[in-house]
Amino acid sequence: MLKKIIAASAIFALFACSSDSDDPPPTVGGGSSSSHDDSQSSSSHDGSGNNQSSSSATEIEIAEFFTNAASTATFGGIKNFAYGYTLKANNAEDLTQFWHEDCPTEAQDGKPDSSCRLTEIQAELAILQNRLTNQYSDLHYEIHLNNINAIGNRGAIELRQYDLNQTGDQAALGLDIANTAPLNGVTAFAYTYNGGTHKFRAVTESDTDFWEYEVPKTTTPATIVISVNKFVGMGILSGEDGEDDDVPFDISRVAKFLWVVEYTEPLSSESNKGTILINDFKAQL
Repeated sequence: MLKKIIAASAIFALFACSSDSDDPPPTVGGGSSSSHDDSQSSSSHDGSGNNQSSSSATEIEIAEFFTNAASTATFGGIKNFAYGYTLKANNAEDLTQFWHEDCPTEAQDGKPDSSCRLTEIQAELAILQNRLTNQYSDLHYEIHLNNINAIGNRGAIELRQYDLNQTGDQAALGLDIANTAPLNGVTAFAYTYNGGTHKFRAVTESDTDFWEYEVPKTTTPATIVISVNKFVGMGILSGEDGEDDDVPFDISRVAKFLWVVEYTEPLSSESNKGTILINDFKAQL
């Protein structure tokens, strides 16, 4: 399913080029960014329960998520646009039921007329309340947020008011990376976020094989630093050739990064509802 979703990213890039200056204020965020551990505001949470100073590490900015061009010249000048997708019961979510009746009823290969775009979904059964940009593309949500008040007076990408109701429901923000060479020797990833519990994933070309780390909820903007040795391998990366240990992290095998929320039992779990803002995505060498 994800391969089909990722294949549509070229279409979504067209969506991301539009101005979002009329976006409503984010549902969480505001104020200046802080570390995850409020008791040591000069440090960042390192993804293992310990605090460490990031001042001595060499940092490479992967994506700022403030302008539409997400990646820097370090990555070959390729404009890797952030995208969003949802799964409903393990299938691509059907949003045709929420589309305007007078909008096109045939497949669209680009951004629709502005009169067809829903500023807010406001539909109880939709997984997200982000704007809809296309009723046919798997990447039908517009998740880029050009709002200087989102996180620490900076912009952000956003999963807005997700609501997961059954097994197989999923929502995610994603970023494809075509050139990982500048990240050789990476020891940790860092980003600023605000919102619910989620999983940060470094995904291979095979969407079932990835390394991940579960990131805790925060109600104020926080910067998390995730050491690569804290990643848990999934799929074939949970052990190759009969080995019990996870396969060590290898940046050369990474094709994309995802920030994912998945349905969690029971239905009342706080992990099933919320909003997540992401910005200032960096690597530490």
